[in-house]
Amino acid sequence: MTDQKLHNKIVGKDGALMVLIPAGEFLMGAVDDDDMGYTREFRKEKPQHVVELDAFYIDVYQVTNAQYKNFTDATGHRTPGGWDDPNFNASNHPVVRVSWYDAVEYAEWAGKRLPTEAEWEKAARGGLANARFPWGNEPPDGTQCNFKDRDVDSNVMNDDGIDAGYRYTSPVGSYPPNGFGLYDMAGNVWEWCADDRIDYTNSPKCNPIGPTDGPDRSVRGGDFLGPIFHSRCSRRGGSPVKIAAVNTGFRCVVSVE
Repeated sequence: MTDQKLHNKIVGKDGALMVLIPAGEFLMGAVDDDDMGYTREFRKEKPQHVVELDAFYIDVYQVTNAQYKNFTDATGHRTPGGWDDPNFNASNHPVVRVSWYDAVEYAEWAGKRLPTEAEWEKAARGGLANARFPWGNEPPDGTQCNFKDRDVDSNVMNDDGIDAGYRYTSPVGSYPPNGFGLYDMAGNVWEWCADDRIDYTNSPKCNPIGPTDGPDRSVRGGDFLGPIFHSRCSRRGGSPVKIAAVNTGFRCVVSVE
């Protein structure tokens, strides 16, 4: 089946809207002058290289508390700690305090899986090559994403001159979508990936997958507690698989057979 014969949008078994990311090549990683002053972390994003991926569908939105409740009600899976906190338990906010194992079990229940790092980055770029953010290269002015702005209760690495509108998580879809029609690919909460960070100097071109048997996995997209540098398309975060953090959620993908 070719991409031309595929529906651009489908609805997953969990009721989530998903959009097609077509097969083909994209540039993964960062260009040499894009470190924004974070030289040490920036090294993990190089060298920029060509990656070719098969087509796949990805959730338009981050998995919400309401969707995750359907999962826990149906399976008896443990409920996240965030649900006793009014700052994070609204039904239309992204579910947080879920470990990588929790995210995998949800995905399997929904007939899906977590994206690889490469799939996530291609989706985040929205068809833009060499853009820093899902919307382009311009720094955020408060209308593009939820990150560590003046509302965050910290004076470390936040931007006192910008108000993105939220102190904690924001309802999914609160900011404009990227070129593929995906929301919150920058900011709000980090998103679990299926694999850990592969060495870009040794990465295969076609459908690369990083380590899947170690104690850590990649998280992507940045969060409401992080500086805007973390919300760049090429930014590579990592977290132990057992950690269920207040700033980490996920979205799912489905392979095209």
